[in-house]
Amino acid sequence: MRLRDPEDKSDPVELLLDITFVSLLSQASSLLLHDAHPAGVLRVLAVLLVSLLFWQMTAAATAIVPVDAVLRILHIIMTGAFLLMAASVKEAFRSQSGGLDGPVLFATATTAAGACSVGMWVRVGTADRRWRGNAALLVAFAVVMTGCAWAAALHVDGSVGQWLLVGYGASMLLCSNTAIAYPARWQVGSRVAHWAINGARAYRERYTTAYIVGCCLSLELLEMAGQSTRTAGPMLPSILALLFAALSLSCLLYWLYEPLIEPAQHTVDPRNPALSHTRKVAHSLGDLYGHLLMFCGLVLVAGGLRSAFTELTHGVTDTLGQTFGTEPLVELYGGVALCLLGQVLFSLSTLWRLDPLRLAGAIGAAAAIPLLRGRPVLVAVLVLLAGVIVLYALDRRRVSSGDAVEPATQHRSVTGFELYFDFMAAFAFAQVGSLVVRDPRAAGAMRALLILIAVYGCWITYCWAANTSQADRGPLRYLHVAALFGLILLGLATPGAFAHAGLNTRAMVFLGAYLAIRFGSAAALYCLSGRAALVRACLTAGCGAATAGCIATAALCGPLTGIALWITAVACEILAVVASAWGRKTESPAHLSERFAFLVILGLDMSLSGVCAQFADTAIGAVHIALIGLALAICTLMWWLYFDTLTHYAEHRLHHAAAGHGMRAHRQLVYVCYAGLHLVILTGMVSVGLSLRSIAESAAEGPVAVQGPELTLMTAAGLTIGLSLYIAAITAMWDVLARRALVPWLIAAATLASTPLLLGCPAVDALSLLVALVGLPVVAHALTPAMRAHRRVTHSELHHRSQAAALPHTPPAARLPTAARSETEDASTR
Repeated sequence: MRLRDPEDKSDPVELLLDITFVSLLSQASSLLLHDAHPAGVLRVLAVLLVSLLFWQMTAAATAIVPVDAVLRILHIIMTGAFLLMAASVKEAFRSQSGGLDGPVLFATATTAAGACSVGMWVRVGTADRRWRGNAALLVAFAVVMTGCAWAAALHVDGSVGQWLLVGYGASMLLCSNTAIAYPARWQVGSRVAHWAINGARAYRERYTTAYIVGCCLSLELLEMAGQSTRTAGPMLPSILALLFAALSLSCLLYWLYEPLIEPAQHTVDPRNPALSHTRKVAHSLGDLYGHLLMFCGLVLVAGGLRSAFTELTHGVTDTLGQTFGTEPLVELYGGVALCLLGQVLFSLSTLWRLDPLRLAGAIGAAAAIPLLRGRPVLVAVLVLLAGVIVLYALDRRRVSSGDAVEPATQHRSVTGFELYFDFMAAFAFAQVGSLVVRDPRAAGAMRALLILIAVYGCWITYCWAANTSQADRGPLRYLHVAALFGLILLGLATPGAFAHAGLNTRAMVFLGAYLAIRFGSAAALYCLSGRAALVRACLTAGCGAATAGCIATAALCGPLTGIALWITAVACEILAVVASAWGRKTESPAHLSERFAFLVILGLDMSLSGVCAQFADTAIGAVHIALIGLALAICTLMWWLYFDTLTHYAEHRLHHAAAGHGMRAHRQLVYVCYAGLHLVILTGMVSVGLSLRSIAESAAEGPVAVQGPELTLMTAAGLTIGLSLYIAAITAMWDVLARRALVPWLIAAATLASTPLLLGCPAVDALSLLVALVGLPVVAHALTPAMRAHRRVTHSELHHRSQAAALPHTPPAARLPTAARSETEDASTR
């Protein structure tokens, strides 16, 4: 078994686990809304530390060896364990009547996660004998952690959090510090000569992705609080101001982390011979515990913002809100202080110097708590936002490298800022299903389709703009920021925008957010190409204005006229997408493929997280566990169909078309596969996710049968239509890539024809039948000799292409940070 190459990207199954891990943190932070006292904070931190331990063990394991079939299976099982932990986290600290015992269920899920981590490190020790000592330590202390989890489950009282913290401390005492040089006679510890993480790029990408999604926790929690309170009511100015502050705060916390990524990536590079063993040990500890503090801070910030939102939406007597409680204030300001302290520790271990600016910001945030006690909610939040803005402005002035628009290179990767933007787009996509739930008629479906196409069209325009030049530089950065605010407002206004006839406040907010995004995409076209794109930019903006006009008129007209206007709006939006994409050439195929792949991962994970979120406030029973397992099986099947070979082979063909100057083939791949068929893929994922959430909501509302609630026409049709659309789009992509097959078309048709069988069927039986009906033929078709030979040839082609396309490596000293280069130069001088 080979070791992982330093230039390998993160595997999709790793990203799926990372996003699920942050979803678990989201459910843990929701505990602060019900129990913000020190005991509640202790429990939240205990859950965070336990899940963080097992997640870091998987990140360290896959940074050494490549992700193969065995590790992918372990990642999927661990994803299911994290989902079960997320569903049972609210009942993990008290015994419950009805259903399974909450603490025992949480301990069982923790044991499954620990077993997967142990399996991964056994795999590492088998692949490289030098890591067997570390693998033995990690296995031993994972057993200690699971033992403490069971001790906490069997003694459910006030000491539960202490049990988990003791287990975490004992587990992290040695297993996290793999760089320590233990005596050779102990036969433990790393025997690697220079202590190098093989998959440096994938290792850093996993931490960056988890931090980015963690920054978005507050926005997801605000949306959940809004759905549970006054969804159809007017959006008060105070609520809009709080949303603005939450989005700004999450953006700023990411932008303060962004300058630290590049030096850290160079330091972890195994080809870096300049750093001493002491520096590498310090980096290991700072990387681990720095991100630990950052994650704790992000969870506390999310809990504080959710508490602020709840106080603003319940019993508002003043424009600025009620008096902010002491506990939420400590959570909010203390979370920002912890996040900044984690960045200080991370910077100290990476660049070997203290960051006085972030340290002063952390001290200032902690010192402001007694000064703001008793102030209104909105005042406290806006003061914090102003302080973070000042901190970011000073930091940007210190490290800014200019705002010029930089052209994209052919093999560049997706930046963290683009992943943050994609998460906001996925958040808006997830809100589309609420329209169908409120109005399950043709008009509701047409509205949902239009909003889906509108958000997708705006997102893909920004995606192509970022493919041409860097999205976090120059005017594109500011246009992306404006689009972020538009996406969050669009997602929050969607559920109640068209609940009643006429233009209510939410409908006006929706139209304003849509126009801001669409006009921004037109401005991005003009910013990139100048006068050459003036006609396309004007046409894009004009079609967007026509779409908004049709929507506004449809809200004021009767049903028949309204449907006709909605159809016209869909046509105008499609024309806007075509106008923005016409004549565009892909500058970086790898970048384009990675953006679409990340959007698919986000869609699948939101479907799974939506199921667990419905079970968060109910007693977990066997039917709920079965529904989580079946939802994981369906999403795993969808993941496998897309990521096993298709996305890599499509990227390979896109590289070939771009290098061979075949514009016709290039446009066919870009317009048909990525622009067109991915919209169908996204529609199928949204439909399946909506149906799974509806089933979970029915199961969580009250007592249900052993097989779960019966499927309605909407849920049955959503499952079958969504899966058939997904499979058909995947098959059509293979047809465009000249790999035609008849069996997948038959599977898609059989899935669609199974709708009458699922109607009125219990949920567990229906989902099991659907998994068998789709999964067995797909797996059998993939295991035929012809398809196995095709997969071997395809993966061989992709492997040779990745080797041929690799850019020449620069000398190690040229890639190092300033401190490392000076250390190298001093050594050469001596």
